[in-house]
Amino acid sequence: MAVPTFQQILDKTGGNIDGVDITPNTIHPAEIVFEPAHDGAKHLSVRDAQHKPLMAFVACREHIGLYHSTIALYPCLHDLIKQELPPVGVKNCVN
Repeated sequence: MAVPTFQQILDKTGGNIDGVDITPNTIHPAEIVFEPAHDGAKHLSVRDAQHKPLMAFVACREHIGLYHSTIALYPCLHDLIKQELPPVGVKNCVN
């Protein structure tokens, strides 16, 4: 049987996951912060529960509707990813 994605669990529970076993999915609390940048753009950062930056990018009107954008990934996120991935056996997924 296939492992359910987090989205599939949300769909099945109507979005209420209180007390629901979401294994093998994990949740890490985070916050999204918008700060003024330049020329009306906003600096958007995603931060962990201790406010350490996980990832960031500069958002402008041209980004609305786009699915892909250049983002910065910070060491705190690298550490979380290392914790989530098995120590060996993962193929190189960057090409």
